[in-house]
Amino acid sequence: MALNKPGAGKTAELLNRMAAVPIANVDAQKADLKAFRELEGEINIPDLEAYFLIRRREELQRQTVQLQESRQNDRPFESLSTDRLIALSSYWHEGITAGALEELARRELIHFTQLTYPGYTANWHHVEYAKKLDAFACKKIQKLMVFMPPQHGKSELCTRRMPAKLLGGNPDLRLAIVSYSNPFTSKFNREIQRIIDSDEYRRLFPDTMLSTPGLRAGAWASYVRNADEFEIVGYRGGLVSTGIGGPLTGRPVDILIIDDPYKDQKEAWSPTIRRSVQDWYDTVAERRLHNNSQQLLTLTRWHQDDLAGYLLRFQPGEWEIVKFPGIKEGQPLSHDPREPGEALWPEVHSLKSLEAVKKRNSYVFGAIIQQDPKPAEGLLFPVDSLQYFDDEEIIDMEYDTIVTISDVADKGTDFYFMPIGGVKGKYIDILDIVYTQEPVKVTIPLTLSKLSEWRPSRHRIESNAGGSIFAHTIREQKTTSTTIEEKATTTNKETRILMTSGQIQEYCRFRKNPTAGSQYEAAMSALTSYRIAGGNEHDDVPDGLTMLVDLVHPSTPEATIIMLGGNDENSDSSKQNPFYKRLIGRLSAYRQDKGL
Repeated sequence: MALNKPGAGKTAELLNRMAAVPIANVDAQKADLKAFRELEGEINIPDLEAYFLIRRREELQRQTVQLQESRQNDRPFESLSTDRLIALSSYWHEGITAGALEELARRELIHFTQLTYPGYTANWHHVEYAKKLDAFACKKIQKLMVFMPPQHGKSELCTRRMPAKLLGGNPDLRLAIVSYSNPFTSKFNREIQRIIDSDEYRRLFPDTMLSTPGLRAGAWASYVRNADEFEIVGYRGGLVSTGIGGPLTGRPVDILIIDDPYKDQKEAWSPTIRRSVQDWYDTVAERRLHNNSQQLLTLTRWHQDDLAGYLLRFQPGEWEIVKFPGIKEGQPLSHDPREPGEALWPEVHSLKSLEAVKKRNSYVFGAIIQQDPKPAEGLLFPVDSLQYFDDEEIIDMEYDTIVTISDVADKGTDFYFMPIGGVKGKYIDILDIVYTQEPVKVTIPLTLSKLSEWRPSRHRIESNAGGSIFAHTIREQKTTSTTIEEKATTTNKETRILMTSGQIQEYCRFRKNPTAGSQYEAAMSALTSYRIAGGNEHDDVPDGLTMLVDLVHPSTPEATIIMLGGNDENSDSSKQNPFYKRLIGRLSAYRQDKGL
């Protein structure tokens, strides 16, 4: 096009600038037009605007051709560094910006999420979380656990976006996603399929495709696609999803993702459900893994012996752990640079709201918000503080003796507790347990049955609260040579438990894998949730274990209290005992401080 020359000087300079202005720099274009309009007397404005429109159209066509050529050039941005791509992602050239963003999305999960989820807003912890998931995706981590409070964005990255990105990078991968129920995992499955079907995903990973209704003919028809499983067309990979307790297909699993195996705290606090989750992992999930398989477990820590606690106890040193507490404690870390007292995502869950949870229920706060499943007061017998034995260890064990005790229920809601202990040296292996709220008419024949089964040498019965009558009945009806003993306890129960806790941890060993739903398992749950500062609904198990330890090792703290001067906390001698006074004083002060 021939342009009427607008003249020389400043007008010509502005025209030359305008011709070189990038089309995306709208502000500069507007500024130039305004300047030209101010010089209307020196320039033919209609010609100038026509010239500008043509220049814009020519530039746009040129960019379109370049973009098409770059797409044929097998990812021209692939050789650039990530830092360079980040710089180009805000470049004026639309084609370059789009190409840089797409290459970043292929490399890093956070950029993939932002590209395939328009409107996604990433907090700093999402960026750090995504970096750890990227390391997992690159096989730098084989077993990864991530702990985060509810509604803080853990599932979006690890269970929705990462599987889709993994299959884009390697369509031969075989993935499995597990959660607390099949309907919940089916929802994850459908969401991942929608990501793979999206236009944004196809630009990133054109080779990763799913069978679609309109194309299910010929070879495509053989590829599975439903709410529980899908396969990548033309490749061996795919994804299967199931709930805890459900089946996994016969194919081996390259990457296992378990996202929240418990629906809520009620499930996580149920020893039966916890055990069923552990059994499912051992018998179903782990059986589908091979030597190079990777595992990702992300959950809210409802209980100390949840699946994470179970795996950390029996697979020590094998898992990398990343924890994001709702409120920062301790010094800044590489993955968590917050200062102590700062909330994790204050824009969504304010510090005030998190502290309100702590005020209402310290146990819930510690477990759910802080990902540290212990009450704020502390547990007296944490799971990892106890000693355990495998069933194989005791098959041929010749114990020095077998002993047992009975802690008879004081009132209707109490439990009857009868542990059977195999003594070997200083250790007491807890071989069997009776733990029930059934009445005496049930516990007497049950006790006699256990005596016949284990044939202990001694059976001590607490003679308080009807225990003497119980002991008399057992003595009269037993068919073994077991010596039946009676012993009254007069020290404060909580104090006795507190002072004997160290001996229980030192001398007692417990079954590593008690039968699911058994009284043994229920008793262990009661023991490991016993709190130091009181307020416990039941104390029969730790109290009974103090009796058992005292039976085998009589020089226990209870005996020490007696020797120091009195075994009744209300007696004059006990009140005068300095050691005892300090112990009771500290316990009272602790409770007062905690408002208990």
